[in-house]
Amino acid sequence: MGRVGQYDDFDYHVHVLYDDAAVLPDPPASVGSVLLPGDELVRLVRFGNVLDALLDDHGDVHADVFVADPRWPEVMRLAALALAAMVRAGRP
Repeated sequence: MGRVGQYDDFDYHVHVLYDDAAVLPDPPASVGSVLLPGDELVRLVRFGNVLDALLDDHGDVHADVFVADPRWPEVMRLAALALAAMVRAGRP
């Protein structure tokens, strides 16, 4: 069972994407096990590129720092597009 409030926990989601599911920072390596080729992969690569840059620039800081970054709206837009591709593919 997950932690209370985990769905709003930035740190939790970063760990899921990079450590638990290991989809980022290398989405192509997850094709066949977690991702489908095509739209899902392309959108996760784009999302990962922007999120990787923010993580590289800011390191391990509070989520408020990321949200205040001018690139944050693009992270959110690309995350939404990646989710839409996953939903079209029959997930989550």
